[in-house]
Amino acid sequence: VVHAMETHEPLRDHAGAGRQVVSNQVLASRERPATAVEAQVFRDLYTLEAIHLDAPLAQFFTSLDADAIVAMTADHGEMLGEGGSWGHGM
Repeated sequence: VVHAMETHEPLRDHAGAGRQVVSNQVLASRERPATAVEAQVFRDLYTLEAIHLDAPLAQFFTSLDADAIVAMTADHGEMLGEGGSWGHGM
């Protein structure tokens, strides 16, 4: 069993640029809309989390026997500004 938490808050900048996303609570509760910069940083960091997970998953998959059966599931998705919603939403 592999349980990964990447693409889940807190979103980290694995590229080392020191970017931080505004608290999801602020955006998810719709206290105010995300600025254009906040929206782009949120999406960028989400993407970097997915990329960060790619290498260890590739290692795992290549280590499996050719006849291995793999089942992948997810508990939820993240809103990335669709309809003004961010993160898990309310």
